[in-house]
Amino acid sequence: MLNKNNKKIILLLVLVIIFSAFTGANTFRNKFGLQLDLISQDPEIVKPGDTVDLKFRLQNTGKDTINNVKIRLEDSNILTFIGEKEFDFGDLYLDIIGSESILFYTTAQVSPNVNSGDHPISVNIISGISKHLWDSFQLKVEKVTSDIAVRGVTYSNEQLKPGDISKIKIQFHNGNEEGLYNFDVSLNLDNLKIAPYGSTGRKTIDYIEPNTDFEIEYELIIDPNIESKVYKIPFTYNYKNFDRKEFTENGVFAAVVSNPPSFILNLKETNGLVEENLGSIILDISNTGISELKFLNIKIEESEYYDIGKSQNEYIGNLDSDDLDSAEFFIKPNRDGDMSIKFNLFFKDDFNKVYNEQKEINVEVYNRDDAYTLGIIEKKQNWLFVNLTIFAVCFSFWLFMLINLLNNIKLNKREKYIWIFLLIAGNVVGAIIYYFIAKKT
Repeated sequence: MLNKNNKKIILLLVLVIIFSAFTGANTFRNKFGLQLDLISQDPEIVKPGDTVDLKFRLQNTGKDTINNVKIRLEDSNILTFIGEKEFDFGDLYLDIIGSESILFYTTAQVSPNVNSGDHPISVNIISGISKHLWDSFQLKVEKVTSDIAVRGVTYSNEQLKPGDISKIKIQFHNGNEEGLYNFDVSLNLDNLKIAPYGSTGRKTIDYIEPNTDFEIEYELIIDPNIESKVYKIPFTYNYKNFDRKEFTENGVFAAVVSNPPSFILNLKETNGLVEENLGSIILDISNTGISELKFLNIKIEESEYYDIGKSQNEYIGNLDSDDLDSAEFFIKPNRDGDMSIKFNLFFKDDFNKVYNEQKEINVEVYNRDDAYTLGIIEKKQNWLFVNLTIFAVCFSFWLFMLINLLNNIKLNKREKYIWIFLLIAGNVVGAIIYYFIAKKT
């Protein structure tokens, strides 16, 4: 007979074994200390045909930086990823662990034909020259016994765009040997910038034949100001079987709304763009789209017509919708006239898709004569000439006063010696004093 303490110990051991099994199945760790965990799935138990949100955690539990870390989620006959499935984290430094760990998310569509049970999620984990295909992450699927199965959802446009009108078909299968009555489907579009077009969000079919595939079609209009992301659209379907027993079930499908980034790059001003002179170009970039421009970097391209001063890159960061920022570049042109400057812009959209767009900005480079005339740059004075001129005038004045002193008959010999000493010691100042006091008229 087990006493209470033994029962507690056995229960604790069982819980530890269960937890260890879950952790082992949902944790990847390599010899360098790179650890990837599947933290959660939402909902915790999914049905065939559902969409599921997956949450991962990435950590560096090793002793060194792990270089060039990339994660790629692989589609399978169980899961199709409709959210982001490729992630580039770059270098993973030390202390990326615990509260400092990296969390990332994605959304997947579960196959309508999948059986109940735990199913593998295949993940390609790349770090430096190391590559692993890990398929021990587990997705729990539970098949619900029902007369109706959701086969899937099809879209007239794979990705919806703001302002679009798109057809969406929800595909069902009646697996009952008897017909079904009053089949009613309602979309729950509350708090979404997506609405039914040309009809309501509710559709009804009076009678469904037994063992039949059928579909419900909607036209949806997308708000022009909608944010780019994956939207989960819940729906409810009600029906009665042959015995007039009423059933109510819920489902959800995903709609991917993608608003391509849009921006305007303008020349704000130039400063000192003169041949063989280091000048600056200041650009304004405006985000004219709905989507955020993420990790925006502007690079000026090299050219045979100018040298690049200071940095070739200007990192802006994230630029929100309807926001504006500036970037300044320095160049030293080797010719004058109209000049076309090429810039490369690198950024990501809301789905972390990488963009690289090239723009040209036309500027005018002045020659030095025109630049002096227009006041773009100041002409350097020839200070040596000015100084020599001043010296010559002062020396001539001093010499003239000395000659005047030597010929001054009004002064006796002793007074002349005193004035000669004053002129020699005081230079021009002495000459000026002599001019006003004792100069021979």
